[in-house]
Amino acid sequence: MIGIGFSSNLRYNIKAYLELLFLNNAMFGHALIGEYDYAGREPSVLRKNGRYFESVANSWVYEEDVVTPSGYMSPVMVSGVWINGAFHASNSAPYYPIPDHERGRFIFNGQIPTASDNVEANFTFRDVTTDFTDSDTYNIIESQYLHNPDYWSQDVFPSGVERLLPVVIVDLQTKVHDPWQIGGGKILGDRVNFWVMAARDWERDAIMDLIFDEARAVISAVNFETAPEILTFYGEKASTYQSFTSLSSSYPWTRVYIDKMVIRGRDLIGKIYRGKVEGIFGVYQNP
Repeated sequence: MIGIGFSSNLRYNIKAYLELLFLNNAMFGHALIGEYDYAGREPSVLRKNGRYFESVANSWVYEEDVVTPSGYMSPVMVSGVWINGAFHASNSAPYYPIPDHERGRFIFNGQIPTASDNVEANFTFRDVTTDFTDSDTYNIIESQYLHNPDYWSQDVFPSGVERLLPVVIVDLQTKVHDPWQIGGGKILGDRVNFWVMAARDWERDAIMDLIFDEARAVISAVNFETAPEILTFYGEKASTYQSFTSLSSSYPWTRVYIDKMVIRGRDLIGKIYRGKVEGIFGVYQNP
């Protein structure tokens, strides 16, 4: 059986590290029942699409190890839905609603509300999506979903597949190994590109600067080959959930050193502001 190799383990750790980095820098937003955007709409209201009720943003926050900056409200953990003013906890009868954190929606595995029912939820969503080059996120951005309206002023529901910008794509490139010390050992060096895509230049620049500033940081990496499930197939938080911080202690892999970060350029592709940050990640292995 082919398991998770070195490169995949590395990129999963980089993705988890970046997601927590963005959250720790308050790159998230809240949708709370009873609150309105400047256009007079309620972002907490979900839209019916079959047995799914979708929100205005996918990728809901579920991490429990976020260190919220001073002055910011901590992320809200999804606990259930309100249907016509009555609260129904996740996985409770008769609706059995399941929160799909990855796609920003609820799946109803029991009774399904009608389109005329008022279905709402409190949640926190990521401002920045992090994904890989072989993902639906990247394919959609590069093909059909170039126009990215501001969902606070227009009716946009991503349907669990389309991704709203900004997005960071983790793209592993070349790998080299060099001798470490007399007597043995080696340094595994991975060159990783971070493609930052945003609807506004200042969003792109802020994300690029944050990634760039991680030079010389050290990632206490998780062994995702043996780590327990974080989210279920449905996108619900698994019963075996542990935070990235906790997993790095209970399922350690190695220490990953961010040896170098270089900003390689910025440009405008169609309506997308794009930037590239190149990182050199090193793993030091004893003989």
